[in-house]
Order: sequence, then structure tokens, then C-alpha cells
Amino acid sequence: MRPCFVVPVAVAAVAFGAGACGGDDKLPKAEFVSKANAICAKYEKKISAVPEPSRGDDNLDRYADYVDKVSPLAKAAHAEMSDLEPEDGALAKKWDGYLEGVRTGIDDLEAVGEKAEDDDRPGAQAAAKRLTKNDADAKSVLGEGACAN
Repeated sequence: MRPCFVVPVAVAAVAFGAGACGGDDKLPKAEFVSKANAICAKYEKKISAVPEPSRGDDNLDRYADYVDKVSPLAKAAHAEMSDLEPEDGALAKKWDGYLEGVRTGIDDLEAVGEKAEDDDRPGAQAAAKRLTKNDADAKSVLGEGACAN
């Protein structure tokens, strides 16, 4: 099972998105889930099309290049997801928590790229570990529903 916006960075996988909801129109649950899942599917397809470095690849430049290509997609997904707001208060709270976790994932993804550009393997690995943890945390906050699988 792949979470919404999975980014397979050789040492980690990460989910994207985040921030407070910015839309003016609150959506009924079924419509919200449908729209959120469509956004997730659209960007997961785009991200999956970006060739990732091979596991065990010693060339950190390839990781930096990968992050440079995937990060803008993650940010675009975040922008679209942030416009969605469910009318159900409990779901809205979970969605906001999910988006916050995914935003943190984007930050960690970019840290992997920055550390790779600096040829800082331990730093890139530490950022990748945070990325993996934030992915799991974001999914656990959301539970069942939009972008949960």
C-alpha cells in the first residue's frame, strides 16, 4: 500500500502536502474524499514517473537531482490539497493534521536534497529517516479516508 504522494528516495519513502486549509467552500464528506483522492492519484502518478536513484547508489548528486524534480510536484500537490476543506469538523481536524505532517515531509525531502548537494551522506540519511517517520505519522493521523492508502 502506497500513501498519497509517496516519494521513494532510496533510503526512505515520504508523503507530501500540508498547511491549513484555504478553501472557502466546505465539502460534504463524499465529495471531499473524492476530490482529495483525485489529487493524490494525479500527483502520485507524476511523482512515480520520475526515475529514482537506485538503492545503494553512492552518487549523492543523483539524490539531489531526484529531489529537485520531485519537490515542485509535492508543493503543487500541497497547494491543491490545501484548498480542500471538509464540512465535517472531525474530518477537518484530521485533514489539517495530515497536511501538517505532509508539509513536514516536504521539508525533510528538501533537507535530503540539500545534504546530498553538500555531499553530507550522514545528514542526508538522517533527513531521510525523519522523512520516513513523518510519512507514517501523517498516515496515522488521517486514518481511513481521503489519501489514506
